[in-house]
Amino acid sequence: MKTIEHSRLGAAHSHAVALPGVILAFDPADDPEFRLSAMISARPGVPVVILCTRFDQNVFSLADNTNRTYIFAAADIPAGDVPAGDPICWLAPGDFIPMIPGGVSVTAIGTGFLVEKLGSHIKVLFSPRADDAETIRNNVDVAIVPPDTIISAGIRADY
Repeated sequence: MKTIEHSRLGAAHSHAVALPGVILAFDPADDPEFRLSAMISARPGVPVVILCTRFDQNVFSLADNTNRTYIFAAADIPAGDVPAGDPICWLAPGDFIPMIPGGVSVTAIGTGFLVEKLGSHIKVLFSPRADDAETIRNNVDVAIVPPDTIISAGIRADY
């Protein structure tokens, strides 16, 4: 059985997903209700992967005192604005990271990310734009996409 917990964070496009052994945070610019913090507190020692399609300096203050990895869309994240100390990767569309802490692989797609939990084969798609919707048809378990994106015949997403 697949165990997935999802929470929308402060901004409309900010989300967190807890999978077995890893927490994924997508564009978590802020967390005013501390939902990401609650996920982390409920899972001590679990790695946090922070995936960002846009740059916001606030992401570096989230998930303090955890094993965290940052993955940024390559196009608009200035390297000089990123503090040293945490593992950071930049991905362009089509780039792939085969394994990071928490046992996940990450593929950059268009304007988002496709993340797969290795071993359990849980796939999570995050895309702030509907033009990446074709990727949803690759049998994902969680699709975080804009409202009214057609996932498959007659099924629409709710962002």
